[in-house]
Amino acid sequence: KTNTLDSFMQLWLNASEEEREKIRQWIAK
Repeated sequence: KTNTLDSFMQLWLNASEEEREKIRQWIAK
């Protein structure tokens, strides 16, 4: 089991709205 998802969730929870928008665009690629 990897902690990739856990790490991502932690990043997401700590992200600002601007950072979350960047993450959405990054995922959408």
